[in-house]
Amino acid sequence: MDSRPLTAFSTPQFKSMPFGLRNSPITFSRLMSIIMAGLIGNTMFLYLGDLLVVSKNTQEHESKLRKIFQRLTDAGLTINPKKCTFFQKKINYLGHTVDSDGISPNSAKIEDILCFPTPREVKHVKSFLGLAGFYRPFIKGFAKIADPLSRLLIKDASFTWTAEHQQSFDMLKSLLTRSPVLIFPDFQLPFTLAIDA
Repeated sequence: MDSRPLTAFSTPQFKSMPFGLRNSPITFSRLMSIIMAGLIGNTMFLYLGDLLVVSKNTQEHESKLRKIFQRLTDAGLTINPKKCTFFQKKINYLGHTVDSDGISPNSAKIEDILCFPTPREVKHVKSFLGLAGFYRPFIKGFAKIADPLSRLLIKDASFTWTAEHQQSFDMLKSLLTRSPVLIFPDFQLPFTLAIDA
């Protein structure tokens, strides 16, 4: 409220945080972190302007939503119902599909990777590795499989597409189409740490 006059360039003033101000995302995140203190990480998750509430059943979900709505109300904030979905069993969130089975790549994003043409120059390799690399947690040994493509990015290296590069390119595409799912951890079971370096 104190910063409203700072966003006015004439008589009108914003009543809500506008898009485009440099500090809008961090200011909003800081505000939500304060308002939702004690709830983040167990009742809900927060990423910029998105609140994600995960529950085991309908009753638990309703209880968590009531806590969140009360905190928002107490802070004088409102939500836009058109931008909300409630009681979903499956959602697309930050490029991933999340459901009770775990987290998997968003099928629309995988389709983009599958339709990616064979790279003809370094910038195409960078683009492909950026797309595929977003889903590297789903591919065991990603760094090793992508190594031939990564070597094409070495400064001043000549771009020559070989069978080895094509094999790496095709393998990454193939592995992403196998619908990998990262399941949620069961903290009652022992963990084994494997490192993909």
